[in-house]
Amino acid sequence: TMAHVQADQYYFFDDDYFFNLLENLQDRILLITAYQDDTPIASAIYTLCRESGIMQFHLGGTCGAYSHLQPSKLITHTARSWGRENNYQILHLGGGVGGALDSLYEYKKGFSSQELLFKTYRLIINPDKYAKLVAARRLTPDESHSDFFPLYRKPATTVPAVKTAPAEALADI
Repeated sequence: TMAHVQADQYYFFDDDYFFNLLENLQDRILLITAYQDDTPIASAIYTLCRESGIMQFHLGGTCGAYSHLQPSKLITHTARSWGRENNYQILHLGGGVGGALDSLYEYKKGFSSQELLFKTYRLIINPDKYAKLVAARRLTPDESHSDFFPLYRKPATTVPAVKTAPAEALADI
């Protein structure tokens, strides 16, 4: 999926990323996989916050040869059903790439008419290390004045910044 959408190299997570995710979240993570016969063709990871009743989509992908089957729709439907059965009230799907109102956002919005504005905090806990990481990127002056955060992870080419806080799609559970 990341290759298909020409995602930045940052999004090509290695096995350690997934092992760490599972180790750190343990019972607060849900993996749903779609199969064609005995072949896994798509998966999605959701994080769970029982206290707030929120499930949040984290990451998903589909094997290219099976994309015409649109298994991600089945996975989202399955997540919604699982959420209802386990007393979650909200399935948070997120927005588009980099917060843009793009085709990914439109796809997610297709699951519900409910949208919410969101806010994020940008916190640098180690300013010296952050400055070194940014300097190592050798960004142009224009790139250095970007709203992208953290700046050292800024892809070589990004979607133009959205001036207003984008809405995020929520699926009704």
